[in-house]
Amino acid sequence: MDYCFPPDRLTEIERSHIALCAFPDSQQQRQRQHSSQRTAIHDSVFFFRIPRSSGAKNHKHLFGYVFNRQRQDERLIRGGDQKSVVILSYFPYWSSIFKPLVQIAGPLFFDSGSAALERISSIISSTWPPPPPNPKIQAGLELPVVNMVIRVTNLAPLPDQGIVFHDVDLFAVLKGVLMQLWLLWELALVGEPLLVVAPSPSVSCEAVAAISSLLAPIPCSSDLRPYFTIHDPDFHTDLAASSSILLGVTNLFFLPAFSSSKRLPSVVSLLDPHHHHHQFQQLKKFVDKKPWSSLPWTQRRHSQAVWSTHAPATKPDTSVLNRLVDAIPSSPRMDESMSLVNSDILRRHFEELTTNFLAPIAPYFAVPSSGSNNPFVDPPPLPAFDEQRFLSALATRGPGKFLAKRLRSNWIDLYRRFLRGPNFMPWFRSRRANAEREQRRIWRQARARADVRTIVSKMPELELVETFNAILRHLVAELDLQMSQTQSFPEKLRADLRVVFDMLPKDTQQLLLLNPQHASLLDPKTSNSSGISRSSSGSSSTKLPGRPSIHISWSSQATPAAPLSLSRRNSPLALSGRLAQELASDPLDLDKA
Repeated sequence: MDYCFPPDRLTEIERSHIALCAFPDSQQQRQRQHSSQRTAIHDSVFFFRIPRSSGAKNHKHLFGYVFNRQRQDERLIRGGDQKSVVILSYFPYWSSIFKPLVQIAGPLFFDSGSAALERISSIISSTWPPPPPNPKIQAGLELPVVNMVIRVTNLAPLPDQGIVFHDVDLFAVLKGVLMQLWLLWELALVGEPLLVVAPSPSVSCEAVAAISSLLAPIPCSSDLRPYFTIHDPDFHTDLAASSSILLGVTNLFFLPAFSSSKRLPSVVSLLDPHHHHHQFQQLKKFVDKKPWSSLPWTQRRHSQAVWSTHAPATKPDTSVLNRLVDAIPSSPRMDESMSLVNSDILRRHFEELTTNFLAPIAPYFAVPSSGSNNPFVDPPPLPAFDEQRFLSALATRGPGKFLAKRLRSNWIDLYRRFLRGPNFMPWFRSRRANAEREQRRIWRQARARADVRTIVSKMPELELVETFNAILRHLVAELDLQMSQTQSFPEKLRADLRVVFDMLPKDTQQLLLLNPQHASLLDPKTSNSSGISRSSSGSSSTKLPGRPSIHISWSSQATPAAPLSLSRRNSPLALSGRLAQELASDPLDLDKA
């Protein structure tokens, strides 16, 4: 690696890994056309993905966006050379941002040298905004690059885990295997190992991105390698043993490398239509031999094909294919426009297909309204997910109207394999966390609107104490975590706490006031919005309106008692003995609250 801007951001292992992945491992087809010429130049753009070695918590992988220049020159010792410009990022915005960026940065480097890269790095770090939490709401983003501007119409939200490529041209890269798109959707859905054989690095990486994007709105959590070479350090590891990998290659040597694997990957061939005969004959030499000959070939008369042992459960939807624009383009611009229209048709269909496939799991994220008579208590937990119970209920109920006419008889096995694959659990946990956050938000709003006097007016003492503890817990959370931008909600909770306190019997009040934290929160003169003091020893004097003065002394040597835990089977009249002991200490474990 000759240059790095900004410097010292990569480890030596990462620098070596990037340098080995930044070059194609075979001569490009277009360059072979010029083999009779003395000199020739071929430029290509592609991207790769590597794991980080520095132990980054939030970003465990890096994308490398590459501008590669291969130069053929008989005057050179090896008959040619090649150099690459690589832009590194954590974000998978290939078509919308990084492809145009690297197409600008690459030629500038070869024209002006490293100073151009240093200038671009400085412009990006000083003028580009960081990606917003929900980038889809931001339209018309303009990103300056030297004397040019990259205009971004929209950006898809980044998932908590996994990858979603929203801006790849599906139709352009996969139009040779349109009838197999539903098979590819299933292979990506269940996380089957898949090997994409392409004529160039650019086709390889875009094909991998396109196949993974068929899963939207599910992020792809397979081991994604958009372009992989024999020079990659991970090539020497047992990639063939990976249970779920989506690998893009241009070198047919990977076929015999995977032939010793116990679990043969499915194979997709996307060959250059201008050189398909030579490439196809080379590919067929491999797949006609064992163990590859055991894989059924879905298109025996075409060079672009899919080999797989996976029994598809989804029928191709020919009505979608019939809606695709099938016209002879008169110009490259028209060809691009037609491809984008067809990509949009395909993307909408597969997003609808995935959404309906996930519909039976939606009840596990359903957030009940705050219909509880007491919004201060904890909301009920979301229903627990049990695989066997879910599959049994689904087999009885059926897949639904949309999927019923699109699935074969083995459809339940597709669900089973999806639940056990790499994509389900990260997606489920993310959706579950979002549902729980939404539930907490709804119940928090309900507490802000609740009339505590009406709620506790007819409560027995046990429920009053439970409500007091619940309000106390929410108030501590609001103050400690500073969830509120204003003081209105914490003050409302503080007032609710005093209302419940006033409704408790006198002896219970006296016992609650023995705790200095309770006394501080119940004092209307206290306005500590930053948190609650947790002194380990000392004394204080607390005077509440209409209450006798109570002098409180405590020592850090005292043995802490267990938190207050009252059983509804206990009679309120029998509380005095246990209550005196338990309320003398903190009824709420504030360090865990």
